[in-house]
Order: sequence, then C-alpha cells, then structure tokens
Amino acid sequence: MAEIRAAAYDAQTGQARVFVWNDGPALWAARCALGCMGIILTVKLRCIPQYAVAENVRRHDSLNEVLAQEAEHPLQQFYLVPHAWVDYAQQVMNRTTEATESLLKCHSFNDMLAVQAELMRGHLQAFLDQSTKLAEITNQMAARSIDGIGEAAKTESAEKNRR
Repeated sequence: MAEIRAAAYDAQTGQARVFVWNDGPALWAARCALGCMGIILTVKLRCIPQYAVAENVRRHDSLNEVLAQEAEHPLQQFYLVPHAWVDYAQQVMNRTTEATESLLKCHSFNDMLAVQAELMRGHLQAFLDQSTKLAEITNQMAARSIDGIGEAAKTESAEKNRR
C-alpha cells in the first residue's frame, strides 16, 4: 500500500480527525492494523505491470541464449539438461506446450484435471522409457567392460603359459 487515509480520534485535540499515512512506521502499522487505527476511508495501492503468464517451453543450446531472453521475459525459469536426457526433455517440452494450449480451451474444472492427469501420465511414461534406455545403455557399457577385462585376462594367461 502506498497510502492509507483513516478517520480516528485525535488524543491531542479530543476531536475526530482524518489521518493520512504514506510512509514510515505509521504506514507499516496501518497496513496491518485491520481498522484498529480508525475507520479506513481510502487506500492507495501501487500498481505494477501486469504479466500474462503462460508456460512456453523452448530449447536453447547455451546458458548465454537463456540469459539473453531475460530482458524480454523477466519471469522466465530454465532447466539445464544433461545430454542423456535431451530426448526426454524435448518430449516434456512438447507435451507441456500442448497441455498449456489444451488448458486454455477447457470449459470446466474436470476438463482441466483431465488435461493435467494426461500430462503427468505422459511425463511419467517418458521418464520410465528414458530410464529404461539409460539402464540398457549402461548395461551394454558394463558388459563391454567386463568382456574387455575377460579378454585381457585370457591374453595375460596365454602369455604366461607361453613363457
């Protein structure tokens, strides 16, 4: 609040008076007094620019690209995603964008819940799919390492036998 005007009893004059508080401790006290400092006549509120917040998901290849968007999009959030999760992140971005567009077309709360539920189901399924892919890749890498160790052991054993 920028200013509060209240009608209250003035102890110095013994009369009713209009008090105006627009800064300092008196304004702070009037903000939370809930009428205890008198009858509130007017309240001036500071206006700030309105932001029509909508969720848009975009991919940027560097942190500098993200930071360059801050002047135009001051309420932005961003996530850094490791390479192994890039496909998953792209799927999440696409589904989130589609869900945002669907939410704007909803006519009831139940429609909104259905969109949100489908979005969460899709995210979870994509997470499970990506986790499975990473587990398979990790397993293949481990198998190659184990095979390599086995081959090295056979080679070493063969060399010892030749000596």
